[in-house]
Amino acid sequence: MDSKLFLLLSFLLLAVLIPFVVHILIQISRMIGSLTGLIKTADTSLGTLVSEVTVTVKTANNIVKTIDEVIAGFREFVGALRELGEGARKLSGALKDSIGYLVNLMSQTTGLLGLLKKAIEMLIKGLKKKGGQNEEE
Repeated sequence: MDSKLFLLLSFLLLAVLIPFVVHILIQISRMIGSLTGLIKTADTSLGTLVSEVTVTVKTANNIVKTIDEVIAGFREFVGALRELGEGARKLSGALKDSIGYLVNLMSQTTGLLGLLKKAIEMLIKGLKKKGGQNEEE
């Protein structure tokens, strides 16, 4: 009798538990379906996101490349300015030297003109003294 009672209780227990198990299995099936939909949506969204990130990275790379080109141009410009400054410094030195030479030349020319003036004055004085006559007469 114990085995009949055991079977009866087992049958009743199964009769009571089967609806709960079936309900749990249905819920698990729905959850798996929802997860599948979520994964498909995430896959589509991630594909779009990856393509947008790729475009953004390419744009950023182009910007960085442009900035590198601008920096290279600026370096060339600074180098040219440095060379221009060096040339201006050399020109300034050359002009200072030239001004020194010109002042020296003017001084020597003034001295030469002074000597020439003195010589002409002495010549005129000598001619006036003799009255324009030769010594042979």
